[in-house]
Amino acid sequence: DGVVCFDEFGVEISSLICESLGLPCIPLDVVKCCRNKSKFREFCRDHSLPYVRFVNFSSSEELKDIEDKITFPAVFKPKDGAGSQFVRRVNSKQELQQAYMLTVSSLQRSPGSFSWCLQEAQGVSFHVEELIEGQEVDIDCVVSDSKLRYSRVIDNESTGAPFFLEAGCSAPSSLPQDAQASLIRMAQRMVAEFAREANRRIDGVLHVEAKWNSRGCVPIEVNCRLGG
Repeated sequence: DGVVCFDEFGVEISSLICESLGLPCIPLDVVKCCRNKSKFREFCRDHSLPYVRFVNFSSSEELKDIEDKITFPAVFKPKDGAGSQFVRRVNSKQELQQAYMLTVSSLQRSPGSFSWCLQEAQGVSFHVEELIEGQEVDIDCVVSDSKLRYSRVIDNESTGAPFFLEAGCSAPSSLPQDAQASLIRMAQRMVAEFAREANRRIDGVLHVEAKWNSRGCVPIEVNCRLGG
């Protein structure tokens, strides 16, 4: 028996069903951590994994307070979301303010269409993070008993700034084998830290998004589902 999920908006309920039925799965706390961009970066930082520096805010007043802490260019994102919705590069305080106002305006006009951005309305809604340059890759993993049983690095083709939309992918990866091995080791280490934090085994599939550059591998996002 098992529960299958094919998109980002079903991963939490899939995990909840599995936990209720006593089936192997990715624990719900891990899924929630991965879905929240700020919490995921905090997790990486707190577990000595490579991480993207970021700051949070939830209002125009808070945005003004944090502007001087931001090094531009940067990336503006909702803390919850999928499909790169409302994600964009900002090169200045003015562009950051514009990105925030446009996003808030869209959410106010069509709140039902973007309910995933409003899941925790009482908490921090947005964040700004450092821009990480480099080769964008995916690491697709099959995990059983907290170990990677299958993993493959795939090169991502992106539209680039300012919106970073996916335009395609290429497999096998063109990165050197030692770079691919480093990315897979990072994914395995991350799974081990998830298991240790949750005090549970990890079973399921993971779609890890990362960048490879002179710093090595930097995790950007983890999806607790198949890629796509």
